Amino acid sequence: MLRKLVMVGAVLSLTGTTALAANEYFVVHKPDSKKCEIVSQKPDGKELIQLGHAHRTKMGAELARRVARACR
Repeated sequence: MLRKLVMVGAVLSLTGTTALAANEYFVVHKPDSKKCEIVSQKPDGKELIQLGHAHRTKMGAELARRVARACR
């Protein structure tokens, strides 16, 4: 019984970790329009250029956009 509970806990923690990793926000720069946006998918580097690193929360990405030189 204890072994089953440990296995269920391990499976739930692994699936919960991957679900949390999907919530990343990126500050991207469009060179043609010179505007910045926040997107939830990693940019390709051609049309959208990533500024900085991935952020765990949208609020963190918004703060990074405000202080980024390319977004002024």
